[in-house]
Amino acid sequence: MEPVPTKTSAATSATSSTKLGPSGQVPGEAPEATGDLAGELKAAAGNYYAALNRAYATGDDLPVRALITPTCLCVNSLNAIRGTREEGRKFQIQYEISSLRAYDLTKIKAGTGGVKLLYSIAKNTLTDKDGKVLENYNPVNNGIKDLTFERQASGRWLLAEVFTTL
Repeated sequence: MEPVPTKTSAATSATSSTKLGPSGQVPGEAPEATGDLAGELKAAAGNYYAALNRAYATGDDLPVRALITPTCLCVNSLNAIRGTREEGRKFQIQYEISSLRAYDLTKIKAGTGGVKLLYSIAKNTLTDKDGKVLENYNPVNNGIKDLTFERQASGRWLLAEVFTTL
């Protein structure tokens, strides 16, 4: 079982090496409000990447779609997963998150929060239905992503934007 991200106050950040996995939520279920903004945002990011890793492994993107807003451009990745599955191909990609830092964005836009994360992707290939490698992509080390989440009326956080920092 993979460790779950630790809850910290909004003023602190988690910088330990952590491989994020499910944080006790049903796959594809956004975490509920707890009153711990940093913990909620980190759980939302952890759930998103755990579901995304499962989508890459299985070709089933529906649980990830339940974690994003309708306007999130991250849907393009999900469309690519779905398209390759329909063509009998599959991406072999596994995000490993090494650190997370949550921050409050409500002064910029009410009901928003952000997460900056450091990640790596060791294996990054496209295979056919028999597992034959069709294309190898460069691994990613120390990649940085900034995520913006929006709090829903239910109190749950959904991913609204993903930015990759080069």
